[in-house]
Amino acid sequence: MFTLPDTLWSLFFYNRGLLDALFRLAADNLLYAGKRRDLHIGLFGALHTYDRRLNWHPHMHLSATAGGLDEQGARKSLAFHEKAMRRRWMWNVRNTLLGLWGQLTLPPELAHINHESDRRHLVLNAGGQHWHIYLSTKTENGRKTANYLGRYLKNRPSRAAVWRITRLEPR
Repeated sequence: MFTLPDTLWSLFFYNRGLLDALFRLAADNLLYAGKRRDLHIGLFGALHTYDRRLNWHPHMHLSATAGGLDEQGARKSLAFHEKAMRRRWMWNVRNTLLGLWGQLTLPPELAHINHESDRRHLVLNAGGQHWHIYLSTKTENGRKTANYLGRYLKNRPSRAAVWRITRLEPR
């Protein structure tokens, strides 16, 4: 699970398009670990925007294979290193926010930030070094993991919390 410091949550509330970037950054973090070992890994995940009490709390749940395939198609094991992943996650999210800052809608509580030094201070100090990445223990059966995620996604928290599609438009 990849989380963000609560001081940044409102930026993502007012800039929902950033959620796609967050999901890609979390997935890229896991894929990078495999790539560094010349492995192709598998993963699936879910972007959550609310916590169990339906409070805004953007975070990503991802499951990755505990190994991957090398260039010859041989299966190799892979261990993920939490500290390295956390540092990479913080670096990538912070750089993304700083790079897109001029295009962002600022929430009312951040409207006072109009100097680059203030912007950098907020983004670079958000959460200190304590961003949470949670790596669960390896499961013995991938099917159980897939079934768990399927049940988790199917049983939504409440009918009122479901976003409804009202119109489809081609991209």
